[in-house]
Amino acid sequence: MKKMNVAEKFIKSIIDIKSYLVFLKERTSKAIIYILLLSIILGGIKGFNVSRNIQKAINETKNYLTENEDTFKLENGELTVGENPILIKEEGVLVLVDTSYTYDSFGQKNLSDLNLENYINSVLIFKDRIIINNNGQQTVQNFSDITTNIYPRDVINILNAASIVWIFVLLIYTIGGFIGNLLWALIITLVGTVVSYIVKVKIKFKGLYRISLYSITLPVVIDTIFVSANVRVPMFSLIFLAVSMVYIYLALKLIKKEVTEEELFIIG
Repeated sequence: MKKMNVAEKFIKSIIDIKSYLVFLKERTSKAIIYILLLSIILGGIKGFNVSRNIQKAINETKNYLTENEDTFKLENGELTVGENPILIKEEGVLVLVDTSYTYDSFGQKNLSDLNLENYINSVLIFKDRIIINNNGQQTVQNFSDITTNIYPRDVINILNAASIVWIFVLLIYTIGGFIGNLLWALIITLVGTVVSYIVKVKIKFKGLYRISLYSITLPVVIDTIFVSANVRVPMFSLIFLAVSMVYIYLALKLIKKEVTEEELFIIG
């Protein structure tokens, strides 16, 4: 059996279904190491781009606060800024600041007009709360929960300390990506078990999990491109699963043709 390095595995897992015969016969630990390296590289790329956007937002916020130090304050659970509204739309990011309204008084119609579904990241700041949407994950902070008054210099000091946030973002995208990819491969293996019955291939769960780890290569690459380009694709999880299952189906068809049941039993 020909040994392949990580670069060869990366390319062949995308363009060469026959390579899945090799992936099937290797140790599971090698497949996991491959996914670890893939997660570090592609997760690092995603983390770098997200960190860059965060740092840009931090710098712009610091500049704004410095220029409007006399018109910004958070007192008694209510935020006040000088100029309203402020609306920024760029590179998949929307930022709205309008402290002339509370969230409830702003209204659902005005929210609908923002078309938030078109943005991968958004920040909405009202008199009574801030709402952050990051790739479908929403965080809400009510200003009434903040017991102390906050002024521009306080925020600038906090933002200065937050300059190292890129380290945590990189860790989240690499470690989180690795764990997520392992779980994705598990889901694909479970679905692939059903497909193996349909195709009539008596493959063991462990062997199916190995090839599932390689089947997610292209979806992970696509996800990295979308995140880096700040493009939000609705229901991308289904696309991720569908692309991976195409590889699993083609691999199982090939395994049925090229590998005997006895060999599958020995391979495990």
